[in-house]
Amino acid sequence: MAAMQKLLLLAYAVAAERISANDVKDADTWDADREHVYKKLAKSNIQQRAIHREGVGVMYAAAGSPEFVRREVLPTVDYLKQLGIADARGAHASVRNHGFALFTERVLVNELTSTEKDTLSNFFDRILLYEDWSLVTTKRLPLKTRAKLVKVHAMASSPFATTIFMDFDSRPCSSTFLERLLLVGNGVDVALTNKFDGQESHRDHLKLEHNSALIVLDSTSPRTQQFLGYYVDAFMKLYERTGESRDQPSLTIALRRAVETVSLNHADLASDLFCRSKISDVVSCDAGCALVHKPQKHDLSFKTFALSASKAGGERVAMMLDALKLEPRCDVKARLTAFDDYARSLDSTRALEIAQSYRTFYDAPWNAGALYEDLAVHYPRARFVLTVRDSAEWWEEIERELSCASQKQRTSYERANDLGEMDREAWIRAYEQRNNQIVAFFASRKEAHRLLVLPDLDTAQPKKTWEALCNFLEAWSTCPSNRIIPRTRVKTKPRCETRTEADTLSELAKRTAAAAKRIAAKREKQEALVPFDEHPPTPPPELSVLERYKAKVRAHLAQQKEPDTKPPKPPKRVHKVLTSAEKKKLRRAYPSAHAPKWHPLCEPKHPRGVLYNRIPKSGSASIMSWMSGQLNETAKHKFHLKQTDVTWWTPHVAKHRWLDATDLKKYLAAIATYGQRSRFVTQRHVYYPEGVEATHADGVALVNLIRDPIYRCVSRYNYEAFYKKRIPAVDFDACLDGGRCDFRNWDPRTEKHRYQDFPVPKRKEGATDTEWDIFQRLSYNESMKLLADECHDYTTRWFCGHGPECRDPSRPELALQIAKRNVRERYAHVGILTDLENTAQLFRLLLPDFFEGDPSRDPDETDFPALHQSVPKDRVKGGKSKSAPLSPHNLELLYDINKRDMELYYYILELHHKRVRVCLRTNGDPPGKNHGEAGEVPAWATHDVDAILA
Repeated sequence: MAAMQKLLLLAYAVAAERISANDVKDADTWDADREHVYKKLAKSNIQQRAIHREGVGVMYAAAGSPEFVRREVLPTVDYLKQLGIADARGAHASVRNHGFALFTERVLVNELTSTEKDTLSNFFDRILLYEDWSLVTTKRLPLKTRAKLVKVHAMASSPFATTIFMDFDSRPCSSTFLERLLLVGNGVDVALTNKFDGQESHRDHLKLEHNSALIVLDSTSPRTQQFLGYYVDAFMKLYERTGESRDQPSLTIALRRAVETVSLNHADLASDLFCRSKISDVVSCDAGCALVHKPQKHDLSFKTFALSASKAGGERVAMMLDALKLEPRCDVKARLTAFDDYARSLDSTRALEIAQSYRTFYDAPWNAGALYEDLAVHYPRARFVLTVRDSAEWWEEIERELSCASQKQRTSYERANDLGEMDREAWIRAYEQRNNQIVAFFASRKEAHRLLVLPDLDTAQPKKTWEALCNFLEAWSTCPSNRIIPRTRVKTKPRCETRTEADTLSELAKRTAAAAKRIAAKREKQEALVPFDEHPPTPPPELSVLERYKAKVRAHLAQQKEPDTKPPKPPKRVHKVLTSAEKKKLRRAYPSAHAPKWHPLCEPKHPRGVLYNRIPKSGSASIMSWMSGQLNETAKHKFHLKQTDVTWWTPHVAKHRWLDATDLKKYLAAIATYGQRSRFVTQRHVYYPEGVEATHADGVALVNLIRDPIYRCVSRYNYEAFYKKRIPAVDFDACLDGGRCDFRNWDPRTEKHRYQDFPVPKRKEGATDTEWDIFQRLSYNESMKLLADECHDYTTRWFCGHGPECRDPSRPELALQIAKRNVRERYAHVGILTDLENTAQLFRLLLPDFFEGDPSRDPDETDFPALHQSVPKDRVKGGKSKSAPLSPHNLELLYDINKRDMELYYYILELHHKRVRVCLRTNGDPPGKNHGEAGEVPAWATHDVDAILA
């Protein structure tokens, strides 16, 4: 017991880089979705099988494709063997004190090669298949969801009495790591790691997320099995509600429910036992950790040295390491300091000291002489990369390089690499001998796994080279799926020749004479000038392609457009006779015929005009098309007119979205002036304009439509990359992982007032490839800036408005509170894209003079065909219209930089649901297929209706 208590001690010191639990708000981790699932999880419906469990063992889970096995599973097996953990069976089997099991899918195993199958079967004591142990009956799930579900099943189906479940990125530091993790016993059912520092003493400890990368379970405890049943059940309910694969939120829900219902006894693993970036002082095996989470990312002892000789590919390897985000890289100043010391004394002490603070290294002194031997001994977890180039080509380039260097540089290079005077045969022999010595050194130490030898990068296949490097460095999450090998070598100048002092003086004299001659000629020309009007006008020089295109841009921006009064085209409904079954499946709005119009939430408004300050990439084309059709329908059925007297008006005043005080005044004045002519509907991309409601005596009503902030960000990327082609059409993951989409360093104070809109070259008008290249270069920066601005709490700033408080980084919560107030008090209604039918129904109810339309017909999904339109084929580049789904770590990034947007989104969602309940659901008539099976009423639709009406 005392030993267990000692292992459970937590570090109390809070380092600067940690994330404190006190800085995390409940809403950031315990949202409305989790609360809903938690309340539904009164009793687990998962029926688990009886399993014979014995001993202590490690459980891994693998799902997806054979590529996952080759990237993560097999390298993990090799790593465990390197720690001294032998196979369970086969030629090298030995008796093990603890077991290892793998929980995977049959379809995945069937696609492996026989060698790969043998490797897995020899190492693991048990291999269990998901198809044989599945606890839920469901349809085919997406890969990401299925992979998470397999992970949860692995814990529930463990064959061990004491189970240590580990993700493949949780790396043990030694073969004795299991002994330090044997915490379960004496009443402890589950031991797991906190996600935030100081979480164990937080008042809402069970509402904050725990990490699922390492969990220790007493699998024989009925309380543990109940907890795991909750875990599976919560995961499925959360997936069905949100459509997202969220294993850690499900773990939090299950843990809280199990503690409260079956008195689950859980413990927190010490932050110096399983070291993670958010809770531990140092994330390194050198700090005494039993395991390290993602060592290739956080552990500085996980170093990488490029051993390639100068001009043999080391610079290209360095660029590849930069692309994998293995930072920090040894900077030039530190590298030159180490090189000068090593070249002078051949003593590695100073170089070893400098290497402590960095992760990746290339060029001198790290690739010089036999320094790699001292590095390998001093840093036992370091990895080394050697590129081998054709010897003759290497000699030509190194000779050309050194022939132009100073004598001091040549001497330092020769001394550091133990070379004599420049001699082709001797240097090539020394180059080849050094490469062979490096390979032999690691082989003699039985550490060949620490060295990766890459062939000539000029002729190597990029895909295989990237795969080899990523697998070697375990950098799977940042490994580019489709990328060329970076190039650094350019065509070099001819070999420098030896110059005497006389040659230098002669050349200096020639240059001086030539300069004097040019000055004299210029003076004579100025003295001979005659009055300008005596010369014939010189014709203007012919413009280059770039200048011609810039002229087009200037003309495009100088255009002064008249206000547009042409409404969008109404939706073209599919004239198809639907069967009764098809009608039953249609998404349709709840009826509004008997809405309680006396209620403040449902009271109709009769303004002079309607402003739809639409948010980009939020379905505005669909709702505007419907609005346009409703104007004529309203005129016909309500006012008995042949056509509407409402003007659809789009002003072109201050065309940018974020207006300064002068432009905002002009915009409001334009609305006030036009409102004197007739009733109107106006739309444009503009932040909430403070004071627009008072521009007319009868008022101006505001409406809007929003969507999930993450989906809106992805939609913007797809639009810029695959539709407009302003940025390279690659997956969003590649843009984020490659560093092109740098979202970490965004500052709200840098948001632009106006985004430059460059005219798109048209092939039909004779646009050339050169013009297209210029357009893409000019548009690239604007599009990347627009993408960054729209992916950082954009909805919050949109509803907050134009004031400086809306983008003050020191008070981000103020902008959120202003946005909530504006949505609640200034807008007639803000709808939800995923509930477009009920959004349209509420617009009909609240603004009947504009959108009531035919009172006998309620909106359904046939009113919004534009919502399901795909990108036209002639706009698609390479047959691809959108990015592949984002990887988990990039989704986490987007959620992290859109915290306030997510809170605002759920706030608006709740307001929308409340108005639907009060204004529409009080009819008591069940809808068609709107949020579930036909006739099913969603859970939120029946809550507190009587209480709200009272």
